Amino acid sequence: MNTNEKSKTILFGALDWGLGHATRSMPLIDALIGLGHEVVLASSGDAASLWRLHYPQLKLLSLAENEVVYGKNASWSALWQSPRFLKNIHHENQLIRRYTANNKVDLIVSDNRYGLYHPKIPSILITHQLRLMPPQSWLLLQKLWENSWKTFRKPLFAPFQEIWVPDFASPTDNLAGALSHDGDKLPLRYIGPLSRLRPGIKNPAQNSLLLLLSGPEPQRSLLEALLLQQLAGTTYRITLVRGLVGKNLSLPAISGSIPDFQCYDYLEPEALSHEINRHELIISRSGYSTIMDLQHLSARAVFVPTPGQAEQEYLAQRLMERKIAAFQPQNALNLTALIATTSHFSGFLPRSFPDYDQLWRETLSSLKA
Repeated sequence: MNTNEKSKTILFGALDWGLGHATRSMPLIDALIGLGHEVVLASSGDAASLWRLHYPQLKLLSLAENEVVYGKNASWSALWQSPRFLKNIHHENQLIRRYTANNKVDLIVSDNRYGLYHPKIPSILITHQLRLMPPQSWLLLQKLWENSWKTFRKPLFAPFQEIWVPDFASPTDNLAGALSHDGDKLPLRYIGPLSRLRPGIKNPAQNSLLLLLSGPEPQRSLLEALLLQQLAGTTYRITLVRGLVGKNLSLPAISGSIPDFQCYDYLEPEALSHEINRHELIISRSGYSTIMDLQHLSARAVFVPTPGQAEQEYLAQRLMERKIAAFQPQNALNLTALIATTSHFSGFLPRSFPDYDQLWRETLSSLKA
């Protein structure tokens, strides 16, 4: 850290829908620590468990859990539970006001937690969701959905001085497509994709598959069981990374019928990067954080979107249309056929990622209280 720079205290929070928001924020947190600033974390559920594991030296404020329980239709499940989310926004904002009344905080950064702001402290929101995809059954009401979301997002975004979009700035050559390019009159800054993973030497073994599974239950476990069932007796070398932190779930019995099989509940970034680099093909959900990780490591992948999760379905469809990666819906999954399509797709090609240290230097020197 430059000796002329004054150390600042940053309160950094993340949403707890799976591990994606917590993991994608880690390079920003690591950069702040490396520059000599003090970081206070704020989250809940699995995201908080992950941060406690990775940052045992940092203070962590416990927030109310926002974890969404996905039923058969994820979008409708989220909508049904939205009153609880709005209530949590109010409660977490009250907690922030109480905390900052007795503790020094120079900047608040929130990855998709809309209650983490203070009217007298500069506050930044990290989100790629400038637009929300409607449930497929709402496609005939697309305009109504879009107008409703723009009205709804206005008070959610208003308390933040800047909105950081973790994506490439190009509206035609970005990762999130229309999701990250609908921000008229919003104070946007495109910071480039975020990934905690570390590019290294790619040495994929032939006929090797990495099952990279995370996200809300029960859909995570349902996909795990389905994939292992279809891989029973396979000649592929299979590695499963389950995205579980602090949990002890037993494996489906069918896993015993896979001759060459390894399973990890959770891997630290360096180990996970190594596993991605040494496997020929990744099979995963099409969550945005996962897509950013796979882009960062220039991986080859196929996707199985969470059923009814409109954003994942949109992202998977867009990647297929761009000839980057194929996908199949979970209710019609034929893994043999899906894997066979990979020769027609390019995989994620190398692209440059942001300089997080420089991003913080510019932000902390220019952001006004």
